[in-house]
Amino acid sequence: MGDVIGREIIAFMESPAFDLAFEPAYGRAVPVVSGVERITAENPGPFTFYGTNSYIVGASSVAVIDPGPEDEAHFQALMAALSGREVTHIFVSHTHRDHSPLARRLQAATGADGGPGAAPAGTAAQGRRDQSLFRKLGSRLRARYRAQ
Repeated sequence: MGDVIGREIIAFMESPAFDLAFEPAYGRAVPVVSGVERITAENPGPFTFYGTNSYIVGASSVAVIDPGPEDEAHFQALMAALSGREVTHIFVSHTHRDHSPLARRLQAATGADGGPGAAPAGTAAQGRRDQSLFRKLGSRLRARYRAQ
């Protein structure tokens, strides 16, 4: 039985089914679902696929999830998409250089509140604080799609 399962795992790992159909639409916000927009930074690579995705959640008052790398074009795309809206929070899922460096600049430009006792934007401490906040918000934030 173990040998059969082992062969199935090896077969799966040798030919994973990845959906490569993705249009990054660099430089503009793309609706994902109602109340969520995605902006893809033009930093394609083996770890970022077509680029790092930043998300804007909300309508007139919004949160930004993973502002992205320190990249002028991506910053300008975020600012254009945020025009006329209040940025209340900036969340960083983790502090890799493709997800968090733009947080500090975005916070300065928008005046987004980091919350009481907030760590400086774009730091490892902020990443840990935001992960904790995501867990607390778990009852209100739900994943709609999961990788198969």
